[in-house]
Amino acid sequence: MALHISQRCNAALAQAGRQCPFCTLGAFLTRTPGAVSDVALKTPSDSLPRLRGQRPAAMLPSLAYSAAAVAEAPVLQRQASTMFEELERETGQLSTNPMVPAAAPLVVVLSGPSGVGKDAVIKRLQQQNAERLKFVVTATSRPMRTGEVDGIDYVFVSRQHFEQWIRDDELVEHALVYGEYKGIPRGHITSALAAGSDVVLRVDIQGAATIMRMIPNAILIFIVAESERALVQRLFARKTEPFDKMVQRAQTARNETAHLPNFQYVVVNREGHLEDTVAEIQSILTAERCSTKRCYPSEA
Repeated sequence: MALHISQRCNAALAQAGRQCPFCTLGAFLTRTPGAVSDVALKTPSDSLPRLRGQRPAAMLPSLAYSAAAVAEAPVLQRQASTMFEELERETGQLSTNPMVPAAAPLVVVLSGPSGVGKDAVIKRLQQQNAERLKFVVTATSRPMRTGEVDGIDYVFVSRQHFEQWIRDDELVEHALVYGEYKGIPRGHITSALAAGSDVVLRVDIQGAATIMRMIPNAILIFIVAESERALVQRLFARKTEPFDKMVQRAQTARNETAHLPNFQYVVVNREGHLEDTVAEIQSILTAERCSTKRCYPSEA
């Protein structure tokens, strides 16, 4: 059924405190499929002025503009209601609950070699998803670098404090990286998930493997540079490490990249293309939120 009536008809009558009965009937028929069969009412907008006067039969192939048709509308409405009741007697009461249950919050693990740009990616993700995404800050025993902020870049604690956390089992995962501890406080994750927020974790390869075992439905994303040379150039540009540390980081990056097949996704963070990198990760998160395994985890 094709029904095209310009809203200008009702708008003009509304100024006079009236409503067009034919547009009202048309709206009802549009909302009630099957109430009237073979209705094809097509009114070109340039013909609207003629509706106040002549009503050419050629414009009304199956339905006449008449008081009888308007009077029939309540009858059709009662018939539709009766048919709906009969349908429910056959099928049972139709549920008004959402067709799809609410998906569980995401746990997103971002990993990759040192210097690949994980911090910049996470910061941009947070800016774009401030109300939905919670970044759980990694704790570390290493000294704070120039420009870093405690509680934002890392949670900086002493080595003794970190080792006490380990003894008290207050960390989801932890590892010794370049001679310093790094780990994720357990309470930060549970509180964010309880609030319904998606959680983003920044961890190394060891931490990602631990979280994979503890949270099987976590989303693991590995971020890489364009090449090994491009990665080392970024490390040199930071000017935060002596040469021997640089060599260690380059070798570690090569070893970490060998674990890439253990991740579900890989994203190339090209120099100067941060927005493209973030857009790719956003696409991954959107797809995961629409996945049936999120809505029906017991059936996955």
